[in-house]
Amino acid sequence: MRARKRVELTREQGKKYVKYDEGAALYSMGLNTFQRLAKEAQATVRVGRSVWVNLDLFEKYFQTFAEF
Repeated sequence: MRARKRVELTREQGKKYVKYDEGAALYSMGLNTFQRLAKEAQATVRVGRSVWVNLDLFEKYFQTFAEF
């Protein structure tokens, strides 16, 4: 339940950067898949030992997979 509350808070606050675990929960996908896609999108920023994902860049890349 804890992760779910964090995801709801992320959506409400409109965060621009999230860590891998929060982003994976936000997009309802596995951690490894989210990490791989974030790296492919070049949306990662390393700060010390932490890695943050720019959701704007990730979202643009993620939309390229949409089938219309």
